[in-house]
Amino acid sequence: MAQHSEGMRTSYWQMKNAFAHNTPKVAVVDLSLLHGGKIADEDEEMKSYLHKSLDHMPFSKIKYDALMDLTEGVDVWEYLFPFAMYHNRWNELDRNDFYLELPCRKGAEARVAIKEMTGVEWSSDAVAENLNTEDIRLDDMVALCEENNVQLVLTLMPAVGMSASEDICK
Repeated sequence: MAQHSEGMRTSYWQMKNAFAHNTPKVAVVDLSLLHGGKIADEDEEMKSYLHKSLDHMPFSKIKYDALMDLTEGVDVWEYLFPFAMYHNRWNELDRNDFYLELPCRKGAEARVAIKEMTGVEWSSDAVAENLNTEDIRLDDMVALCEENNVQLVLTLMPAVGMSASEDICK
């Protein structure tokens, strides 16, 4: 129920919404994107990721609370009622909007090229200095899982290159 480039703060709200509608036994959370903070109105890229994360959520107090927690100075109406954003898209629709072939990846994006990272200096001290644990919401995720008797599994997936790849399903 998560999206790529989704920070931990957004993942918390995804989890909260999922538990309101499902009773999973296990929740898997990747720690790759520990960034947090609120999404501002001028951050168009992060706003588009927020749409990918929240548009599927039903109108609810959870969705409203998520928007209040995740944004600052953003018009939340387009997220609470996303159909308004897409309403006038009718004249842009084409055949692909109605006849979708389900890929063998089941929604995942294949990226097969790997690029060595060079010149990156990393230290746990540098990360700790820039990390606001309140933005991560990991403690809240642990508590939410305990409340719902769900086992929490934390992962740290390797980052992959942003290069184009050929379709591996053919």
